[in-house]
Amino acid sequence: MYQAKVETVARFRMLVVVASVAGALAALRPPACFAQALSAGEIMARVAENQDRAERLRSAYVYRQHIDMRLRNNDGRLLRQEVSEYTVMPAAEGFTKSLTAFSGRCEVKGQFVSYDKPGDDAPGGAIDKELIDELREELTADRKARDGLAGDLFPLSTRQQVKYDFKLEGRESYAGFDTYRVSFQPRKKRAGKKPDGGESSGEFDEASWAGEVLVNAEDFQPVLVTTRLARKVPFAIRTFLGTNLHGVGFTVRYEKFDGGVWFPVSFGTEFRVNALFFYKRIITASLKNSDFRRADVGTTIRYEDPPH
Repeated sequence: MYQAKVETVARFRMLVVVASVAGALAALRPPACFAQALSAGEIMARVAENQDRAERLRSAYVYRQHIDMRLRNNDGRLLRQEVSEYTVMPAAEGFTKSLTAFSGRCEVKGQFVSYDKPGDDAPGGAIDKELIDELREELTADRKARDGLAGDLFPLSTRQQVKYDFKLEGRESYAGFDTYRVSFQPRKKRAGKKPDGGESSGEFDEASWAGEVLVNAEDFQPVLVTTRLARKVPFAIRTFLGTNLHGVGFTVRYEKFDGGVWFPVSFGTEFRVNALFFYKRIITASLKNSDFRRADVGTTIRYEDPPH
């Protein structure tokens, strides 16, 4: 009888030890959300899927777009500024934009002159006018994009990701979100024959950007994108035209709105351009999207004039 009790106590103690060890191991085991680490490719595949879905959801929204364009000379003195306000509305394919407000000013013979229409009739130098108009058009006039920005600026959608390689740099907290930090750069072509029969040298493909994206770890949507130009302007072009670019890149910030739709809410870029051996400018552009509203078919959306 005594021996049976001893064995029972021993077995009980062994069970307690086993349970304690199991509990300790469970405490050391990473939470379920970290049990299987995601690769950069898996993260960005989810981002691409969600971006494709977000593009469709954005087609239900009308919003205001504010664009501020500035040209400065090399010492930083302001030469020209144009501020535009648009109402952006969905269309069958992409969106339509209507200019609701515009103000411009430029330096003419040492004095600033104001004007209320962009284009050829605006005062000031022809090159400045053409440059600021073309840059504004290139940044925002992709009529197939659902967010009012040029679609080829962002390596996030399915059609753009095929041009890039991605690398997971870590996790961090940003703006209250748990995020993945993922870097990207243009995918290089493989050496071999081109479709036209020529030789491929392994140069970067069509994509021109490199940078990083912070991805919301819950929704797998971009929160912040920062880029830089991944390749220089070709030497032959710089030599022939005397053209060079410095500091080209941009920053885009995203926010989540009612209904779970993520929109780019701000865009910013600044770079220098040296052209034609004498033309030197510092160019800055900032864009803000705001006042998001669901669009009803047949409804006309009107915004009050922006405060001055």
